[in-house]
Amino acid sequence: MRRIPPWRWNLWGPWPPDGSSPQEAPPTDEEIRARADQLSKSRPWCTAEENWEDARLELNSPLLLRWRPTLLRWLGASEKKGWDWMDLSIKLSVPLTVALVGSFLGTMLKVSRSDVSQRMDVVEELAFWIQLSQAEEIV
Repeated sequence: MRRIPPWRWNLWGPWPPDGSSPQEAPPTDEEIRARADQLSKSRPWCTAEENWEDARLELNSPLLLRWRPTLLRWLGASEKKGWDWMDLSIKLSVPLTVALVGSFLGTMLKVSRSDVSQRMDVVEELAFWIQLSQAEEIV
């Protein structure tokens, strides 16, 4: 069977994609119960059913989804609720707005400077022609 390099693997497919490793058996109830107990200790506000379902989904998920809790924990967003997300969006919107307004004003300033420089070029050329015509009148 032809080997596929890792950078060409399907992110959602079997790992490795050439089928050389057998599919994992679904997790047992004991494994799910152990993971649900871990989740209940880290998130006491969730119900037992929510912890059971999350543990089942996490243990049944492909490798791609297993890093999600680690990523969220690293970002500090593992257990955020609606108000927390709203607070985060407000905190992110302020610097984003400042950056966008600054970029817009910088662009407008650049446009106005180029417009002024074009007008100055026209004025200088007009002054040159006026001086030239005055010099011809004198001669």
